[in-house]
Amino acid sequence: MGQSAISEKEFQVIRQIASNGVTDNSGVNQRMIARQTGMSLGLTNLIIKRLVNKGYVKLQQLTARKIQYFLTPKGLTEKAKKSYRFTLRTIETLKQMKQQIQEVMLAEYRKGIRRFVIKGEGELAGLVKISFEGFRLPEALCCGESDEKSLKNEKNKIPPEKVLTLLTDEKLDEKVKGNYINLIRLLSDKLG
Repeated sequence: MGQSAISEKEFQVIRQIASNGVTDNSGVNQRMIARQTGMSLGLTNLIIKRLVNKGYVKLQQLTARKIQYFLTPKGLTEKAKKSYRFTLRTIETLKQMKQQIQEVMLAEYRKGIRRFVIKGEGELAGLVKISFEGFRLPEALCCGESDEKSLKNEKNKIPPEKVLTLLTDEKLDEKVKGNYINLIRLLSDKLG
């Protein structure tokens, strides 16, 4: 990290200033920034001073007790760069997660699994669905938990040993019976 690069804490303060148009004693102030970022008031004050010295933030004294903070063009540029880098890292992590999920599903398919049941909701469950759609496995089916209940009534029932539950929620670990993989643990072990 170069001398002009900003730290994570500095970036948090910059984001708060950019999103709130910070004005001391009128709505959002240093105390509010401290609360929203989880930092102490003293650290927030120190970071704002550091950002002013680096040329990322400018302050304007409105009255004796009122100060307005705003990002300089340099501050806006640095915020955009850091946001862009974060987005690229997130996309790369999602690609790695998708690949790991596909590898697990393919390995289990080769062992005879023909139905993958996603138990849980949220982003990881959506990523599992996207991962399955990314390749074709003959006779294999990927479904959510609610779909699985309706599929149990179909003519071509799949034996339980050919069904694998993919957990996408840690809280469900103890409640699952049968063949399952906790994807949160698996992905954190492989990617962490």
